[in-house]
Amino acid sequence: MLLLVSSLVLGASIGSAFSNLTTLITSYLIPVVAFALAVLGYMYITSLDDYQRAAHIKRAIGMVIVGAIIVVIATTISTELVNNIKK
Repeated sequence: MLLLVSSLVLGASIGSAFSNLTTLITSYLIPVVAFALAVLGYMYITSLDDYQRAAHIKRAIGMVIVGAIIVVIATTISTELVNNIKK
């Protein structure tokens, strides 16, 4: 966040500040998704005797993966849009 604010204060373009923001978001995405998948994987392993709980955890794992894909696609599309607007 400090990088984004310092880019704007130092007179950098909005495109580079936006690019820094998307880089920041994607750099936080990897550890958060890894932690969520590790916790949900442990919960899934320990809930194999309870089929209803296992089904809910499998759904949550799918939601984490889909959410990560959506964030990656959104950052890619937004970066491309900003780069095309600058041209």
